[in-house]
Amino acid sequence: MNCSYFDKTVYRTAEYVISLKNNAANAHQTSKLLLIHDGGDAYVSEYGVISTNTSLGSFSANANSTHCRLLFTPTASNTQIKGIRTNVVV
Repeated sequence: MNCSYFDKTVYRTAEYVISLKNNAANAHQTSKLLLIHDGGDAYVSEYGVISTNTSLGSFSANANSTHCRLLFTPTASNTQIKGIRTNVVV
């Protein structure tokens, strides 16, 4: 699932604070992520993870010719995701 994307010609780095919720599992999670690109590939690091029950999924990143994307793969289909992003210009 595509969480977020940004124009890679404008921004080099993004920091995310993510909140995840899965009512069926009575689980919540918060994570901080850093994303950077080198013009071709995108890289993401997740840290500061706190969960009330179990991990609710995993994050990855990719880039095409114009955008970087933060991707999320949930462990359950009914996981909700919200977050904020801070960008740093190229």
